[in-house]
Amino acid sequence: MSGVPDSIVALLREAGWQAPPDDGARDPAGERLLASLAGLSLGKTGAGRETAASDVAFYERPCEPDEDESLEGLPWRGRTGPLRAVADAHHNHMIVLLDAAGAAYVYTVPDGKLYRLGASLGEALERLLLGIGYGPAIDEDD
Repeated sequence: MSGVPDSIVALLREAGWQAPPDDGARDPAGERLLASLAGLSLGKTGAGRETAASDVAFYERPCEPDEDESLEGLPWRGRTGPLRAVADAHHNHMIVLLDAAGAAYVYTVPDGKLYRLGASLGEALERLLLGIGYGPAIDEDD
């Protein structure tokens, strides 16, 4: 359903989410899903499956690549390309980011690490909301 794993549909609906209409068109970068989440706050911090579960607060309007000054000079650009911020997570200690193809990342503010959470925003939300491990941090550009 709209690129959202079944495991988190109920959490999204509790927050007031309405799935975007499925008109059969491809949405590889997840733009319709992102638009349907604009302004929503969902989930809560606490114990998760493998790591802490997070709350996620979507911006009304995603930042354009390089618009968010807090992301200026991140040392992964050569590996990720431009990233745009779409939400804050874990009581504003994380920033959820998307690349041009729709792959999702999370930047952990306290330690300055970047993690690739999946090929889509739906995969990233599942990891964040359910507390599923992020895997290794992305190495900085050389």
